Amino acid sequence: MTFEKSRIELFTKLENATIPYPVVLRTYIKINGITFHPEFVLDVRALARSCQFSGELDIFTCSCDMPLCAGIEDGINVEHLNGDVIWKFYEPISNKNHDELNDEEWEAIKVHYELQFDLEHYCSNISLGIHKLKAMVSDSDLPALSIHGFTEDQLFRL
Repeated sequence: MTFEKSRIELFTKLENATIPYPVVLRTYIKINGITFHPEFVLDVRALARSCQFSGELDIFTCSCDMPLCAGIEDGINVEHLNGDVIWKFYEPISNKNHDELNDEEWEAIKVHYELQFDLEHYCSNISLGIHKLKAMVSDSDLPALSIHGFTEDQLFRL
């Protein structure tokens, strides 16, 4: 039996925001063509680290950079194995919409998921997405532009 690996794509778009930044650059990922958890902030720095390192990473977070603020208790466990990147995580990833549940009930509804990506495809698509994001920031003539989730300095250090 052949297992089809998942495909990942990083994309960025300008979105309306509020003062002091009327426009923000917001970055998302698509997995197999579907935007994956757009309700959370994508930590592009953690996603970039996932190309090089295994471990539990907070790829999704809150705009304040604190995953717990968004109800995210567990990061995504990233593993590099035999030329693949494997994500292991629970759905739902956040308990934000499940405040009425006690700890036992919350644990009972979580379902374990696993996604497998080809390492070369994974890293090249993430790198391409970061390159496009940097280009958008560099080419922007907007006076009040914010990158959602991190600073320009952090972006250009990637």
